[in-house]
Amino acid sequence: QEQADEEAKTGIKPAPLKFRKAIGHVAGTPVIARTDLWPMLSYLDANFTLAVWTSAKLRTARLLIQMLFPPDIAQRLLFVWGQNKCDAKTVNVNDAAADSADEDDDNGGKKDDDVMDNAVKYLPKGADGDSINTDTIFGKNLGRIWGMY
Repeated sequence: QEQADEEAKTGIKPAPLKFRKAIGHVAGTPVIARTDLWPMLSYLDANFTLAVWTSAKLRTARLLIQMLFPPDIAQRLLFVWGQNKCDAKTVNVNDAAADSADEDDDNGGKKDDDVMDNAVKYLPKGADGDSINTDTIFGKNLGRIWGMY
């Protein structure tokens, strides 16, 4: 309908939208790979040590890696961490303060708790526009990596 409205206003027929096809499904969600994914991963692999740390469940992360990464790069990943390595914080969105303190940590950045509290502002809203009562935010404390590697 939007395209028809645009054509009626301008007299110009817009080009049809082209979407990439899903290469598979993981956790009930279609996986749509970027067209330049393998060249990008090859460049990164040639110049950096790669790892994956996601807030997804570990099983989901492994399935996505199997589906999206060239096998030789997937085998060289330093680690694959999932939700179990994240700091989970369940928040009551309706009670959470929108602003958090800007107190710095020893590294000159915001403290992890402050960053996670501030993220509450971006949690999804319900159909009525009100905040959903609770949600879980998964934070990644980079100090965990620096301490291990």
